[in-house]
Amino acid sequence: MDVKLSKPYDDIYTLTRLGLAGKRSDVAQYLRQMLRSEHPEEANRELKALLKSYELRSAGLREASPRTPPVDGDSRLQLLREETVDQLPVEPLFAPHMRSAVERFLAQRSQADELNRAGISPANTLLLWGPPGTGKTLTARYIAYQLNLPLLVLDLSSVMSSFLGKTGINIKRVLDYAKTFDCILLLDEFDSIAKRRDDTHELGELKRLVTVLLQEIDEWPGNRILIAATNHPELLDPAIWRRFNVDLRCDNPDQAARADFFRRRLSSDEVSSTVIEYLAEILEDWSYASLDRLILNSRRTVVVEKIEMTRAVLEELAHSGKLKSAQARADLAKRLVLAGINKSEACRIAGISRPTLDKRLKCKETDI
Repeated sequence: MDVKLSKPYDDIYTLTRLGLAGKRSDVAQYLRQMLRSEHPEEANRELKALLKSYELRSAGLREASPRTPPVDGDSRLQLLREETVDQLPVEPLFAPHMRSAVERFLAQRSQADELNRAGISPANTLLLWGPPGTGKTLTARYIAYQLNLPLLVLDLSSVMSSFLGKTGINIKRVLDYAKTFDCILLLDEFDSIAKRRDDTHELGELKRLVTVLLQEIDEWPGNRILIAATNHPELLDPAIWRRFNVDLRCDNPDQAARADFFRRRLSSDEVSSTVIEYLAEILEDWSYASLDRLILNSRRTVVVEKIEMTRAVLEELAHSGKLKSAQARADLAKRLVLAGINKSEACRIAGISRPTLDKRLKCKETDI
């Protein structure tokens, strides 16, 4: 097939590099980008026929050959787990900046062919960072759910080996496996394998692992999705950040988001709006995971102790140890009394004296 290229050296070099690396799907994608109006129509037809033949063969091979997940060479433990995300346990509550970034990422994936025809690669690598419990893993599951793709999650305990050099081999096996079919690879606790190379306390082997990771991310195929998540962004090697198309900060919810969270998780028959606003105000700096745990523990208490949800939530808040000031504990005791608990019991739960409660009760406040 004689195709006259407008940039023969660039195109031949790129196709050769991808071919020698064994990236057949990337070769096919690059050829699609070359099918522009400047090529002869006859060559276009021949290239399209060749691509169609490749896609049919690839689809047949995928159906005929079952995938074998990678395992550690010594322990024979699987290096990752595969999740089919056909439903979500809860609907993610994204902060405005997060929702915008996630929806933009999804839009680019859904219009990948259009972007490729324009010679632009859609975003396919995403770095999620922020405190624990802020929805990083749930965000990855949400993306897998929206794109109807399996989610591969790196099993860090199996990948990390005590033998020098084995961790890098295991990581390479995981990455190579994820390149073989349509999926999303999630590298959780990313800081464990992508630490700063200027850390004098780290072994040279782990520093070499970071170098391998950088190269792998640079060469990550455009039709595959890679997501990394970390609770400790300050530990990441600086070179990691610019390798990802998108980096997204996952924060603890603010007061408005906390109120929205409680309204979605608790019905008006269980807890009044006044209590919800109180909880949203008092639980500053709590993560979504902590708020969810508060509700779950309260529901357990309702079933076991046969009490109202309002009382269960307030008692769980008292037991959390998060209310440090005497004023905060006195306010909680007042709300317990308004919820129908006698004063002595309210003082015991909140950890305050009876005179302190009596003084707080004299303050005018809207009933719950």
